[in-house]
Amino acid sequence: MPLRRVLGLIGSLVLAIGVFVPILSVPIVGSINYFKNGQGDGTIVLLLTLVSLLLIVQRRFEWLLTTGVGSLAVVLFTFINFRMKLADIQAGMDSKLADNPFRGLADVFAQSVQIQWGWMLLVIGSCLLIAAAVVRESIDAFRNCPFCGEPIQREFVNTAKAKSFRKICRQILRRRVVYFRVAS
Repeated sequence: MPLRRVLGLIGSLVLAIGVFVPILSVPIVGSINYFKNGQGDGTIVLLLTLVSLLLIVQRRFEWLLTTGVGSLAVVLFTFINFRMKLADIQAGMDSKLADNPFRGLADVFAQSVQIQWGWMLLVIGSCLLIAAAVVRESIDAFRNCPFCGEPIQREFVNTAKAKSFRKICRQILRRRVVYFRVAS
């Protein structure tokens, strides 16, 4: 299987799994995933993952750059938005709970919100999709003739000599088959 296809399939799989694993841990609520029962940005990333799988099946690898960058942009936007909201909440708590006796409890609650390992999967999956779009397959200098199996140069395949070479290979192959039929 070509490297681009492998990278694309693994990237799509990792991205699809990353949507459903925990990205955030909140003390009382528990773990939160990126999908959030169809209400989060995970639905956009999941749709981009499905589009990526369709592009891989159709071997349209150049369009994987669009889906990979799109999914990475959505993930980074959500991550930055989350970090900004968390910083605003902590700054708001300092001003609103200045004289409150439960301020220490609120500080512990705000500091116990943790980023989970789902973000890593989302970024890795997006980067693998981008890599599948950017990587070029190495072109071997030789390939096997489809008729006789003899190694031939790739530049030789699309020329006028190649057509005559194919014709000769077919004739040789037919002679071997005919000779084999007569001999048996």
